[in-house]
Amino acid sequence: MRKNLLFLLVMISMLYFSNCASIFSGTRQFLTLSSNEKGTKFYINEMEVGKDNVTVSQKKGQSLLVRASKKGCTDVSREVDRSFNPATLLGCFVDSGIVSIVVVDWLVTGAIWTYEPSNMVLTPSCDEEKVEKKSKDYDEEEEEEEKVEKKKKKKTK
Repeated sequence: MRKNLLFLLVMISMLYFSNCASIFSGTRQFLTLSSNEKGTKFYINEMEVGKDNVTVSQKKGQSLLVRASKKGCTDVSREVDRSFNPATLLGCFVDSGIVSIVVVDWLVTGAIWTYEPSNMVLTPSCDEEKVEKKSKDYDEEEEEEEKVEKKKKKKTK
């Protein structure tokens, strides 16, 4: 009797915590960020996620602010829009949507949302003369940082 009850509870929780929107479209989404300006760093909610062209996986449901930054240029920011995920409506067939849509897809997994656009081109605004000079300085700084990292690696070996 206990085994049957435990099995039933496990099956019900699997049904509720892997609902329609999370099954069909997942709880994470890939965002591709690129720039027309070489050396651009990308930040999502003030955390650096990569440089130049980058693809990142983000948990759905969060508000996202993407910023493109390059030394010597004016940063460009954009908020990523969220839109309703129509796969969520399939939860109406499970339990009239009360638990499956409101609790699971909206509050627990965030799968009720999808990010748009998922591909973004953000290019910082640069003054060409300043950028060339800054770019050379930036490349030199980057080379110095790489040399320091190599020395640290050699020391740890």
